[in-house]
Amino acid sequence: MIGSHCSTAGGLYLAIEEAVALELDCVQIFTRSQRQWVAPPLTEETVRAWKAARTSAGWDDLPQRVVSHNSYLVNLAAPDETNRRKSIALQRDELERCEALGISFSVAHPGAHLCGSGGTPRAPRSPNLLRTPCSADEEEGLKTIARSLDTLHRELKGYRVITCLETTTGSGTNLGYDFAQLARIRALVQEPERVGFCLDTCHITSAGYDMSTERAARA
Repeated sequence: MIGSHCSTAGGLYLAIEEAVALELDCVQIFTRSQRQWVAPPLTEETVRAWKAARTSAGWDDLPQRVVSHNSYLVNLAAPDETNRRKSIALQRDELERCEALGISFSVAHPGAHLCGSGGTPRAPRSPNLLRTPCSADEEEGLKTIARSLDTLHRELKGYRVITCLETTTGSGTNLGYDFAQLARIRALVQEPERVGFCLDTCHITSAGYDMSTERAARA
């Protein structure tokens, strides 16, 4: 399927209408402002209009036709408990919106450990050391992400929406630039079936993986 991220300005349902007009097969949306901590709750009218647009487009057949992307403010690896709780609450709101709208997949950046164990920040533009053991800060950050996801899963029992952890470039203290880090998070969570992955090929290349040939990409 070929799709795009489409705007929801003026109404969530307009993203589906734009995707159909562009003859796309799928769409990604922000269910709310991605740069604000607080957003108005979904209304019944918004949900009805969204579901009607999806049905009208003939998109009720496959759940993967619609994907959400969570807020850029969420950091499930935050070492500070107050900030982590704030991020969990924001991510909970996103998952609740997805469940109400019938969106089965929500893409999320894993998080940044922010040198929580007192380690030394990496030098700017330093290369990622792929396929090598995590640092102590990174390991603690991965465990924190898993604990955050476990909290969400406990509080949202029975939810069908899957959190898709996105590959990152590894800038700053961001986690998820190495495939093994994403696998580690999924191995740590108590309900791994509720965690998936989003492969951003631009991020994968920027992180240091060789995507220059078909053979290298397959490897």
